Amino acid sequence: MTLKEFFDLRMIVLLISQGILLFIMTKMSPLGTLDARLFYSDLEGSLYLQSLSLAALHNYRFVEYIDLFFIYKYTRTIVLALMRLYPKNKIWLIALIPAVFDLTETLSILKALHSANRALPLPGLGAVTCTKWLVAAAVVTFILICLRKLKGRAIFHS
Repeated sequence: MTLKEFFDLRMIVLLISQGILLFIMTKMSPLGTLDARLFYSDLEGSLYLQSLSLAALHNYRFVEYIDLFFIYKYTRTIVLALMRLYPKNKIWLIALIPAVFDLTETLSILKALHSANRALPLPGLGAVTCTKWLVAAAVVTFILICLRKLKGRAIFHS
């Protein structure tokens, strides 16, 4: 497979749609959202959520619902990339790991945003967020290394 075959119209549309969703989420998110932090304590998370104004609360909820779609889109992109790089292998399953952590984080934040006291429903949510970022970075790095191997030669299909 060549880089041109890898980055076909389907892959490009997936990447552009993620960029659009990311732009919308960035523009609408209140400053300092929990999703964007590398780590936060339970106390920091709860205090942040409780400090949100009504307008910021509504924006954050909206952004979290968009984030659910974003999770689907980036997971689909990673699955597609790994299936193209390793068509005879089940390595695409690693795409589900960051998605599980991100989905746990997003649903927990949504639950907190819809609760009266806005307390974090899952102890250690900051650790879940941190794990999401670290695992996602590892998966993306793996894909980039594989794409580097594609440059100038065909990739192996094992």
